[in-house]
Amino acid sequence: MDWSYAGENGPDRWSDINSDYRACNLGAFQSPVDISNSIGSPELRPLIFHYHPIGLDLEFDGRVINGFPHNPLKVEFEDKTFQLYKITIHTPSEHKINSDRFDAEIQLFHRSEKHLLNIAVPIVDGAKNRQLADLVDKIPKQPHQQKVISDIDFRKIIPKKSRYYRYSGSFTKPPCKEGVVWVVYDTPLQMSGFQLDQWQLVQGKNNRPTQDLGQRIPLESR
Repeated sequence: MDWSYAGENGPDRWSDINSDYRACNLGAFQSPVDISNSIGSPELRPLIFHYHPIGLDLEFDGRVINGFPHNPLKVEFEDKTFQLYKITIHTPSEHKINSDRFDAEIQLFHRSEKHLLNIAVPIVDGAKNRQLADLVDKIPKQPHQQKVISDIDFRKIIPKKSRYYRYSGSFTKPPCKEGVVWVVYDTPLQMSGFQLDQWQLVQGKNNRPTQDLGQRIPLESR
């Protein structure tokens, strides 16, 4: 394991570990960020989700729990169509909103032929989440162990009538490639403390610290 979320191979050292990771510490458009001082934009439109129940392969890679859909799911955004290819779970959240960090964050990774779109949904300690129960009950507990979820509906985890923030950033782990459009929802999901604990017991704390926004100003939907 050549990089980690803590210790001598932690985020501050990622660029030193491998020359392919230079963007992690030298890039100007890095993620995650603390979303503050956003500007409302009437041009931002709701995302159109063509999601339906699917199967999912879950794998713990030693750092992050990843989910790989069995079938393509699509979303339309900014006149482009993207396909969901992976989900990840971070405990606690990677993004902050107005300096507030959340208990966890689900990230949904999409791509088109030339563009990248990541969607983040924050999660807080609260009521048991039945929609995500299988993501808890079937957590792979050993590195590279796989579990299969036969039926999960991601439509039910996208907040309805929630504003979102849009900004340009990067992937949040090495090689920290830039050129990613991020959509971060403002309204968090709830999960019980027990559910959240099951994730963190397996993967520990796996959030990259927030990065400097620099000249970037996140846009806020209305």
